Amino acid sequence: TSIFVNDFLQSWLRNQRDYGTGLFLLPFVLIGLALVVLVIFKFLALFDPRPQLRLASGYLIPGTTTELRWEIIGRYDRIRQLRMSLQGREEATFQAGKNSRTVTNTFSKSQMFDSTRSLEIQKGKTSLSIPAGTMHTLTAANNKIVWVIQLQAEIAGLPDLNEEFPLIVRPAAVNQTRKPS
Repeated sequence: TSIFVNDFLQSWLRNQRDYGTGLFLLPFVLIGLALVVLVIFKFLALFDPRPQLRLASGYLIPGTTTELRWEIIGRYDRIRQLRMSLQGREEATFQAGKNSRTVTNTFSKSQMFDSTRSLEIQKGKTSLSIPAGTMHTLTAANNKIVWVIQLQAEIAGLPDLNEEFPLIVRPAAVNQTRKPS
């Protein structure tokens, strides 16, 4: 593309103005510039803050509490505010002909962490409590019960971070013993 652009500019400087060639080359030049900007942006994204989360317990059951630890890898000092919340939501998919639509209803949301202090943002721990009496994780043909840790970070000079980390909440054990009648 640069050969044609150079030829066009040389002819433009010699007062041989060919608007048709300029209009033809314009989309290619714009796409090329967009690709250069995208490559630079993706390279800089390699240094963006990346969260890593670890649970103390491998099994989550409604009514239980466990410890959640996190560490931000990369440029954590650019984060102005970090928020983490636990969400439980129901997702139902409806089909009408060839179109499908998913409706989401959040039935549980609890704030776990919110801070603007750099040292607390880089690394820390908090408790994660699955509310008693709520539904466990479920995946069916058209319905889902999903539990996620939602992490939101306001980052200076970059797009904000908004990630979800799925959790598997197991059903509570059912007491099989019966009283004799």
